[in-house]
Amino acid sequence: MKSKTDQNSYIGGTELEHRLGIGHTKRHEMMKNGELPKPYKFGPRTIRWKLAELEAWEDKRQEGEA
Repeated sequence: MKSKTDQNSYIGGTELEHRLGIGHTKRHEMMKNGELPKPYKFGPRTIRWKLAELEAWEDKRQEGEA
């Protein structure tokens, strides 16, 4: 399936939280439990999620709820 976005687009933690409707603590809990796609490390304190991977994860998650 072709992604809805550019393959090189990334989003940060705050954008991810807004997109999923969760807070900072819940995001870290989900990361710890392996419930989110793996982020990419861009620096010592900078991580980003690849938007195409996040969209695929969201689609798969919605299919499971249907």
